[in-house]
Amino acid sequence: MVKTRILLADSPTFLRIILVNVLGMLGFEVSAVADNSKEALEKFVQYRPDIALIDLTLDETGGIDMVRELTKDNPSAAVALLIPENMDDPDVIIEAVRAGAKVYIKKPVSGEELKRRLGSMLERREGK
Repeated sequence: MVKTRILLADSPTFLRIILVNVLGMLGFEVSAVADNSKEALEKFVQYRPDIALIDLTLDETGGIDMVRELTKDNPSAAVALLIPENMDDPDVIIEAVRAGAKVYIKKPVSGEELKRRLGSMLERREGK
């Protein structure tokens, strides 16, 4: 069985380590990790992941601008946005969806929530 490949872009090293481990335990393969927008874009092009998991507060560019950049040439790209709990604003969520995010996931996130949200995004993409 081929694992779903993920690009994870989040600034704090500690959170990246936790998410990589949780995603691995859930059966996903984190094929690339980035801690800034420039690196995330380069790795998205290089690794062509099945899912890009992008933090809303990713460096100066910001996660929503990163979503726009990733979906500009590929509107069907599976991009999920991680939103910190204190930024759970409906306007932010609407802007993220308009930018091309397929799902948003509030942080802190549980393994079950990650599995459910990413799984449903993949099912919609595959037309199941």
